[in-house]
Amino acid sequence: MSDEVQKQTTEGITFRIPSSSINLLREESKKKQISLNTLINQIIREHLDWHTFAAPAGLFYIPRSTMSVVLSKLTEEEISELAIIIAKRDIDIGLLLRGEFTLILFEHSRKLVTNIFFRL
Repeated sequence: MSDEVQKQTTEGITFRIPSSSINLLREESKKKQISLNTLINQIIREHLDWHTFAAPAGLFYIPRSTMSVVLSKLTEEEISELAIIIAKRDIDIGLLLRGEFTLILFEHSRKLVTNIFFRL
């Protein structure tokens, strides 16, 4: 395969979605300056890549402000130790979610740890 991204085959399908939801999606796609189709595909991909596996893997969201309060109570040494534990654990989660731990998943984990520990 060349450097070009291989195109996936697509299929047209119809869903009945409440008008209020469609209007909100249109507004969001306009704000992001992407087509409604692209936004819907992003939502579906995120669901398939993350949400279907997150709960079984024991993952959940923590607001940044909450995490900031928790981390402010730790010493720099404790934060460093925690970062190492999280990085090792993320490899296991990557394997669970995808069956593999790729460079892309590594980069995602690196960004996550960086955002949590260094930009609070």
